[in-house]
Amino acid sequence: MRTSLWLLASGALLLAGCERSQQTEEQANSEELQPVEEASVTPEGEPVGVDSSLSTEQAEALLARGLGQWEGSGVIKGPDGEVLAEIPLVSTVRWLEEEDEGFRKNGKESGESKVQEMRVTEKLPQGDRELVFTRWYDSGKGLFLLTRRLPGEGVPVEPSAEEAYEPGTETYLGIVRQGMPPGGSFTWTSQMTSEAWIYRGKFLQDDKLEWTRVDTQQPAKEPAKTEPAAP
Repeated sequence: MRTSLWLLASGALLLAGCERSQQTEEQANSEELQPVEEASVTPEGEPVGVDSSLSTEQAEALLARGLGQWEGSGVIKGPDGEVLAEIPLVSTVRWLEEEDEGFRKNGKESGESKVQEMRVTEKLPQGDRELVFTRWYDSGKGLFLLTRRLPGEGVPVEPSAEEAYEPGTETYLGIVRQGMPPGGSFTWTSQMTSEAWIYRGKFLQDDKLEWTRVDTQQPAKEPAKTEPAAP
């Protein structure tokens, strides 16, 4: 289940039934945030030349940028660049409270930041599919750690993915550590400002590119307030 979940949540199993469209591709290409070159990695998969040493306070300030409601879409492309699917997205990001499942002790004693929960809803032709992430910073490892699950499942005890942070470009460099098929590799970069959240992932099988995905989201617009009619 965990293997298919990582690919499911990244879009590899969502291609059937989705409309092909160039509209979101053009939108993603026109965003202010520009693609960054992926960091080199060691044989163990560790990013090279990335100083991700942050205090828990600095990490929480970065995580806080994502709090709130987001909306946009994801575009999946094949290895030849052909658009295979376009998926409307709605995301909700919040801090976990002490009574929530997945809450972790944070602060100076633990060396960990507060835990962020991200609920991403993919608006598919066959119905909505929700995916739940938890994310926090471990100052001892110098990494942001992530779990991923479906609603109704228990929060995994151990993280299965991690991100290093590159301050110069304000970019997260992520890699899945557990739950991939033999020979499979999923990595991504993510940039977030108050204006846009852009995520670029790619899946390789036996070092061969199989597909890429670009998610572009903006802060959700609040519903327009209607003025009461004049008497």
